[in-house]
Amino acid sequence: MTSEFQHQKEFYWKIRDELLRKYRGKWISIAQNKIAAVAESLTDALKIAYENTNAKIMYINKVGEEDKAMRKRIRRYNIEYEPSMPMIDVLIGRLDGLSRLETEGIIDTGADTSVLPEEKCAELGIYEFQVAEADVGGIGGGFERRALYGTMMEIIGNNVPAIIDCRNDTFETIIGREVLNEFVIILDGKRLNIGIRDP
Repeated sequence: MTSEFQHQKEFYWKIRDELLRKYRGKWISIAQNKIAAVAESLTDALKIAYENTNAKIMYINKVGEEDKAMRKRIRRYNIEYEPSMPMIDVLIGRLDGLSRLETEGIIDTGADTSVLPEEKCAELGIYEFQVAEADVGGIGGGFERRALYGTMMEIIGNNVPAIIDCRNDTFETIIGREVLNEFVIILDGKRLNIGIRDP
């Protein structure tokens, strides 16, 4: 955890009583020692805060629901893909647009947040963009406190903000619901076809 991230987190908790009075149930982003965004979703708080400040480091949480809002579940997959695994092409980029990476991602409606292997996170240089921390766990496992990073994902020509968990225990890119919920997706397992569009 970066000291700048810790500083923004401490500022959030310092003004939490005020946040509870004004913004209970809203997602708040703290950047540059101020409220950088108030939003209805985690990804909107990331997008608005970055547009407003260009801050690489910020702290995002849901006011009054901090403990449960930042508990994320990541599902594990069979690496042999039997049965077939639904996947789509995705272009992942830094918030500042300085680097981008094209890859294939698993559509995972069970994952609260997206996942990248650590080597892809390093290649993109997204460790500069810590935006949150969460208790992350998989099926049947305990929770682990993890740093989360802000990126942009381009799918079918649409850029959406993404919250990334960089992991050393997978080689797959997993696209979680914080991104998938921005699209209409139809999985046709019978025909091994995926329909995806921007509503």
